[in-house]
Amino acid sequence: MKDILNKIQSNKKILAVGVVLILSMIVGVTILGQLQAQAQQTGEEMTDKLSNVVRITNVLVENDTQPQGEINKIHFHVRLASGSEDIDLQDATYTLSSIENETKTKTQSFDLSDNSVTIDGPQVLSEQKDKTTVTLNLDETDFGTISESGKVEIHIENPDGGTTYAERSIPSQIDTNTTYIAE
Repeated sequence: MKDILNKIQSNKKILAVGVVLILSMIVGVTILGQLQAQAQQTGEEMTDKLSNVVRITNVLVENDTQPQGEINKIHFHVRLASGSEDIDLQDATYTLSSIENETKTKTQSFDLSDNSVTIDGPQVLSEQKDKTTVTLNLDETDFGTISESGKVEIHIENPDGGTTYAERSIPSQIDTNTTYIAE
């Protein structure tokens, strides 16, 4: 009889270990499922941020009203990047930074209701062949002008979070009523 009780005790221990192993496997599978769902969501968010972007191609700077040595307009071409979905520029924001003696920064939407931003071309970019010229009129903002030999940074952020960045140097000699390529 004692032998049977020992076997039952032994079987209970084996059963308890089995239950613990099964429960730990269930917990592990549940955690893996949650991690996979979280990773998939993060991957989708990153795909949106990386794929729904525009490309900034040519950047031109202009002085049409300021004294020599200052620029008051920035023109740049915007195109849809490969693999991007439609992007409405009016839903996007831009950040303009000037790096001179001190850094100036301005962030705002592509608000076409005032004279600080004009868009020449399609406002909604839906195909890679679509090209739009954006003009930032610095005289119409509180940003002020940018001096020759400075640097300008343009960031465009789409509603999905995709960001495009371009940095260009302002030429060292700016004359009045002249347009230059910023490189």
